[in-house]
Amino acid sequence: MAEAHGGIGSLAKVTKLKRQSIYRMFSERGNPTVSSLLTVLQALGIEVSFSPQQKLKRAA
Repeated sequence: MAEAHGGIGSLAKVTKLKRQSIYRMFSERGNPTVSSLLTVLQALGIEVSFSPQQKLKRAA
């Protein structure tokens, strides 16, 4: 998806993250922080939202 938006270099400029960090974040062993991930997703035009789960029924 990053390539469709101008590549990793362009994404790095927009997000102000280092190119190497972005490559590492999305590698097989990557472990991005929530903050970094949300920054990249926002730059790609992807909105993320959170909502509470429906209350789970407890076993008796």
